[in-house]
Amino acid sequence: MAGSSPRWTVGLDLSLTSTGIGIIDLNSGTAYTRAVRSSGKKTDTLAMQVARIQDLTDNIVDSVAVCDPELVVVESAAFSTRKDSSAHRRAGLWWSVVGELNIQGFTVVTLSPSELKKFATGKGNASKDAMVARAVSTWGEEVLGTQFNDTSDALFLATAGAFALGETVELSAPAYRKQIASQLAARLDTIKEV
Repeated sequence: MAGSSPRWTVGLDLSLTSTGIGIIDLNSGTAYTRAVRSSGKKTDTLAMQVARIQDLTDNIVDSVAVCDPELVVVESAAFSTRKDSSAHRRAGLWWSVVGELNIQGFTVVTLSPSELKKFATGKGNASKDAMVARAVSTWGEEVLGTQFNDTSDALFLATAGAFALGETVELSAPAYRKQIASQLAARLDTIKEV
């Protein structure tokens, strides 16, 4: 629509090594992605870990702020049941990013990993390969960039946000997508009531 103000949703698939950022232009339906990369070692000092999480938070939040989105959808934290030495640091990143987005006034809602998988593929237990395959068939490799695993999830998060706002952005709307979008919209309504 010519002359209309830019409208965006952003999806974040937070990671200590490669955070996926998916951006949907609600006016045109165009999808964009970015990956924020970082590396660390298990032997990093506490100060090094804190600095890394702060650097990642700043880079991720700055990437979101550029768009000034109507909605940010973040995958909720999921921790593996096997021995996972990075779970504590990942939780630190998650709270740091979500907290800073909240402080800056962005509307943030979460989608669980199973809700994200169901929104993308129709199955709440879909494999990572199925998620990537659906993203490639939806947006193409050129949009997803080289970090398919991260950006595919992020774009589906952003798209779920668009659906929750009542926008279908050139993606089919079967019952399973409508169901997840409705649940997300209900969370959004709860936030607005507070």
